[in-house]
Amino acid sequence: MLGIYSPNCIDTPAIIWGTSWAGGVTSPANPGYTTEELTFQLKDSGAKALVTQKAFLKTALEACKKAGIGEDRIILMGDERDATAKYKHFTNIRNISGTSKYRKTKIDPKKDLAFLVYSSGTTVRIRGALPFSYLGRELY
Repeated sequence: MLGIYSPNCIDTPAIIWGTSWAGGVTSPANPGYTTEELTFQLKDSGAKALVTQKAFLKTALEACKKAGIGEDRIILMGDERDATAKYKHFTNIRNISGTSKYRKTKIDPKKDLAFLVYSSGTTVRIRGALPFSYLGRELY
C-alpha cells in the first residue's frame, strides 16, 4: 500500500501507474489533513510508504512516525527536491545497475485492488470507501 499525500501534481499519474504496474495499491490522502487524520489513514490502510511534496513534509514526517513508517520510506514528488538528499525524489528511485529485470505483475481485475480511497470525514472519522478494480468495476 502506497499513500500519496499531495495536492494535484503532474507526477501523480506516473506514481499511480507505476504502483499499479508493480501490483501495488494506492491510497491518496487529502492534502488538507492534519497529522492525526493522515496518521489514521496510513495505519488503517496499512500503508508501507508515503509519497508527498516538500511543502507537506513536516506533517508527513510526523504522521509516518506515528504510523510506524520509517523516514527511508518517504518519497518526494513535485518540483522541489530535498537539498540534503535525505528524502529521495521518485524519479531517482530506479535500478541503474541492470542486474534485474522488471516484469509487470499479473493482476485479476475481479479480485485485485488498485485504489483504497477514503471519505472526506465531514460528519464522522474518515473511512475507506468501497474498492474499485483496475477496470473501474465495483468489486462489491
